[in-house]
Amino acid sequence: LGDIHVEQGMYAEAEEYYRHAQAIFSSMEDGHGEARELLGLGVLYGRQGRHGDAEECLAQARVAYAMVADEDGEAEALDNLMVAYVKQRKFGDAKVVCMEACEMYAQRGQPMSKMCVNTWELLQGLEEHPLSSLLARLSMA
Repeated sequence: LGDIHVEQGMYAEAEEYYRHAQAIFSSMEDGHGEARELLGLGVLYGRQGRHGDAEECLAQARVAYAMVADEDGEAEALDNLMVAYVKQRKFGDAKVVCMEACEMYAQRGQPMSKMCVNTWELLQGLEEHPLSSLLARLSMA
């Protein structure tokens, strides 16, 4: 229900549903369900510009997905965590997470996600031309 409320722009209701579902899955010791709700909550917070909260939820989702050996979920959490770091100007953290995601995709024989490619290109641009690239990207945000 949280996802539906997000798509309808009903963020307060979505947050309530995600939190409630997360508590239920946690009490049932359902790591996969809890990870999914943490991911949804992190994406929601990102949409609201609450990037610190998004970072926290997405980092927790990543760990929860790893605990249940769900590599697809972990990769999705990493992709969204990259964005949360970039939005907070935590470029070093974004690079570490991006490299972890790239390695995960390579180990699985899959191409990098679009989010991973875009983040990598941004980070490379910042390393090559720190000020001009940063100003150009910030003006687009």
